[in-house]
Amino acid sequence: MRKRSPCIAIEARSAEDARRLLLEEGLLDKSLKIDRDVGRGLVYLPVVCTELAVRLVKEKLGVDASICSREFSKRMVWTRELLVKGALEEGGLPRHSYLLVGDIVVFNAKNAEEVERLRQTARVLSQAFPHFKAFYAKLLTEGEERVAKLVHLHGEYKTRTLVKEYGVGLWVDIARAYYNPRLAEEHYKISTLVSNGERVLDMFTGVGGFCLQILARKKAIVYCNDINREAIRLLHESLAYNFNRLKGRVVVLNCDAKLLPEVLSKSSFDRIIMNHPTKWLEFIGVAKELVKCGGTIHLYALLEKREASKSEISKLMGEGFEVKRVEEVLEYSPKRSVFRADLLYCKDGQER
Repeated sequence: MRKRSPCIAIEARSAEDARRLLLEEGLLDKSLKIDRDVGRGLVYLPVVCTELAVRLVKEKLGVDASICSREFSKRMVWTRELLVKGALEEGGLPRHSYLLVGDIVVFNAKNAEEVERLRQTARVLSQAFPHFKAFYAKLLTEGEERVAKLVHLHGEYKTRTLVKEYGVGLWVDIARAYYNPRLAEEHYKISTLVSNGERVLDMFTGVGGFCLQILARKKAIVYCNDINREAIRLLHESLAYNFNRLKGRVVVLNCDAKLLPEVLSKSSFDRIIMNHPTKWLEFIGVAKELVKCGGTIHLYALLEKREASKSEISKLMGEGFEVKRVEEVLEYSPKRSVFRADLLYCKDGQER
């Protein structure tokens, strides 16, 4: 179906910047598909107010646009109900929850039967959202390097993509390094707690979500460590990609976190990030050796929800720790979640 709408005509080379601007300002009519005239090199953007759209594009982008009116194709509005219905009709699993990593979709799957049914679900989803380029099922995360075991379902055979978190670009390869887009807000939140001049250690940096957010916002010295060489390679690429916006200084390390006290010798940190929810008990001793007296440890732990209180975590931590705050970060199951505990630590005999 088609519908006549007011629009602006703009040169193709400036169209994407104009589309983003008008979308942010609420002027783009999202119910209609953008049209193009390849021969004339023009793109037609359906808008709700042509005069304001033309003025905004000129003021913000320095680009001329002309007012027009033409027929546009209507967009199909996909609701969760329609997606579930479409998946069931095709014999797929009625899943409307998935991880979106850039333009790659990742479903969780328990077994081979679910994988086969998810192929149909992926086909339905690709029709609804053609900008999703590749679809995978994740069976589990394995090994010290926390790499996902993936099965390709549909679309392109790509695992590498660029992700944006609060304006910061991260290069990600879902087959080679751990990354969870649901932690984007957490990465940003921790960066806001850091002060200029702090020394920060991220013990399990992965592709650098925490590190890059801190470096982009604060004049801090950030040590980014991971045992996974591929994750560190991607981090280096992201550091280069964001080079002009980074305010802090960075030291990149590629070693087993248990060796950090030996590698860093007398270094002590104002803040340590420990994002290894399933094995935090193995590494808390390392953090104790490296944090300053009165410094902060952001500990991420997979816990039973009934255990996630200040008093219960204090019992687990032992002497020297003060639990300042506990927050739920990710729900893992109905009874368990990943929690962040913000800890202050001081060695025996030292004063805060």
